[in-house]
Amino acid sequence: MSRMNSEKSEKKESPARKIKAESREDYLKAIYVLSEKNGRKIRPAELAKYMQFSNSSVSRALGILKLERLIQMDENYFICLTEEGQGIARSIYDKHCFFRQRLLDAGVEETVASKEAGRLEHAISDESFKKLVATLL
Repeated sequence: MSRMNSEKSEKKESPARKIKAESREDYLKAIYVLSEKNGRKIRPAELAKYMQFSNSSVSRALGILKLERLIQMDENYFICLTEEGQGIARSIYDKHCFFRQRLLDAGVEETVASKEAGRLEHAISDESFKKLVATLL
């Protein structure tokens, strides 16, 4: 294989590395929330609508999540989280709910609390979060 073909091959395999951790977590959390809310698997179009992203953006991200084995899609394109994906999604969702509630309790307006909890959920490690929760609850 020539060097140029080798470089092209490497570039084709690299999309999984191009999704940011925060975006990955947002997608997993959204899949988790929608699946729990609806009591069933969801379709890519539902996810796109919920996240207010284009179908093509969601399709690309789902392809990456599938390669990373965080989601599975059946023959009808219904999405479900793998065990690993479920664990990540649940962790992010728990952090979001915790921070949102603390901000609401402090008197922060609801939309601001949700938006800021969305940022905080990505900024803290699981270990630090567990210690924080243990000291407050």
